[in-house]
Amino acid sequence: SQAAAEVAGAHSKPPLADLLLFYVSMTGLAVLVFTYFALTHLIVRPLDQLTRSSAMLASGSAVVRVPENGALEVVRLAVTFNEMAAQLRAERGALERRLGELEQATSDLKAAQEQLIHGEKLASVGRLAAGVAHEIGNPLAAILGLVELLREGALSVEESAEFLARIQRETERINDIIRDLLDFS
Repeated sequence: SQAAAEVAGAHSKPPLADLLLFYVSMTGLAVLVFTYFALTHLIVRPLDQLTRSSAMLASGSAVVRVPENGALEVVRLAVTFNEMAAQLRAERGALERRLGELEQATSDLKAAQEQLIHGEKLASVGRLAAGVAHEIGNPLAAILGLVELLREGALSVEESAEFLARIQRETERINDIIRDLLDFS
């Protein structure tokens, strides 16, 4: 019976060992929970914020700033990210200013081109008018000369008939020139 009691006592744990095991387990659990919250607060949340800010920057948001808190490496990463975002904002501003300058230059070039085209049109009209005046002036000069000779009356009937035929041809020539000009316009 005493041997049975010793065997039973050897197999049962003392209450102090159970209590020690409980305290060690609770301490381990507390360390685990504390580590979880510390890692979440110092690393996971700042990295999540950095990820969201990166997505916002990639989608074109102009004002993106990451809070600089958490673990030292995360703070360095946030500082670098904020510097990069500031540089991108500055470059975007420079590009927008340059785009405005280019749009103004394009507008100025279009206005100059329109003025040049208008000037060319006026020059063309001037050349056309000079050509028409010359083309009509020659037959008119011939007609005036022939009419003057006819008025003097020193011509024979045959010469008068020939002058009248020439006057008619020159008048038809003027008429053809005017018709061609009207068709062209």
